[in-house]
Amino acid sequence: MLSPQEVNPNDLFVEKSDRELEAFFGQLKSFLEWTDEDARTVASLREHIESQFGDMVDDFYAEILRHAATRQVLQDEGQVIRLKQTLFHWLEQFFSGVYDLPYVQARWKVGRRHVMIGLDQSYATAALGRLRMRINAGIIEALGQQQDGIVRSQLSVNKLLDIELAIVNAAYQLSFARLMELSAKQQMQQSERLAAIGQMVTGLAHESRNALQRSHACLETLALEIEDRPDAIRLVHRVQNALDHLHTLYEEVRNYAAPIKLDRQTVCLPKLVLRCWQQLEHKWQPQKTKLRLHLADGLQADGQWDPVRLEQVLTNLFQNAIDASGENGEVFCEVRQGDGTQNEAPALEPALAGSTPIVIEVSDSGPGISVSPPQRVFEPFFTTKTKGTGLGLAITRRAIQAHGGEIELVPGTKATFRIVLPISV
Repeated sequence: MLSPQEVNPNDLFVEKSDRELEAFFGQLKSFLEWTDEDARTVASLREHIESQFGDMVDDFYAEILRHAATRQVLQDEGQVIRLKQTLFHWLEQFFSGVYDLPYVQARWKVGRRHVMIGLDQSYATAALGRLRMRINAGIIEALGQQQDGIVRSQLSVNKLLDIELAIVNAAYQLSFARLMELSAKQQMQQSERLAAIGQMVTGLAHESRNALQRSHACLETLALEIEDRPDAIRLVHRVQNALDHLHTLYEEVRNYAAPIKLDRQTVCLPKLVLRCWQQLEHKWQPQKTKLRLHLADGLQADGQWDPVRLEQVLTNLFQNAIDASGENGEVFCEVRQGDGTQNEAPALEPALAGSTPIVIEVSDSGPGISVSPPQRVFEPFFTTKTKGTGLGLAITRRAIQAHGGEIELVPGTKATFRIVLPISV
């Protein structure tokens, strides 16, 4: 799916005319029986609880920052300060008694903003619920023994909060639907480009294969004629290696551009992990690299996956980790069951979010990867190596996404790749 951060904010703006917003606002007020008396009641509360605004704002963001799922959308301390100021201003507007078109437009923008920063609307709803609790508690504290006044005030405040939530949710749903539309359009365009590239590269690779084979044959003949000249032989070998690299590049581009068709079978993931590691013995044995494999207790790791594609994924990650860890290094692999509460793993595709996920992490003892943003490592032809095509991780991500999963380079770590993979679809 297209990330909200990759979209022009203007493209997510779902246009609503002033008349449409006013009509929508009117329908909500009618549905909840909001009256001018309610407006006056809410406005009259300001003088009693305005002194609590600062504490409400601090409590709100203390709770927000306590949870990983909401904390990850806040970039830095400066952003938190700005958001606190915005919430303080929101409270001032809420108790102003003026609920007109600009008021509705401001709330509409909040819903769109939640899509832009990638905040799940369920957390926004829960956060507003916490704010509701603090406001109602503030009313009780301010009005003391005035039971009738407390009930009337809380009823009016809750009406207005429900109206606001309905406006924010409507804007969020429309903007999120727009994001899905843009994502589908981008995926279609990418598929068309990849198909065109695939056809071109397939033809190029086919035509070039004969030329490469002839070049190799000529170089082998030349090597026989100059076998008494070591310097010249070394040059021939360098040319042969360059031709091999060119052939590999053709094949990797062709593989990246080709459509992925999964052959799902029942796969035991721990066995597949060990098999991939053993197949790389020629790489890890000379430099004495050790594998530290941790399988979570009670792991149910048999799933319907394409074994060839997953083997390609794990082999690529292990190979990169072995290269990075160096002599006497270590590669770490953990396989655990996703429990639905860990927000550390990338999100599954919406249609698969209810399936049981497996989380796989691969890291190493090497120096780490310094890339900003981390997801750049999955871009085609991006590489930090002196050798390589830069397509390995791009192909890896395509294979995982074809299974309905996702992969990420975990921010703030040396080099930890995390995969979340649904067991069933």
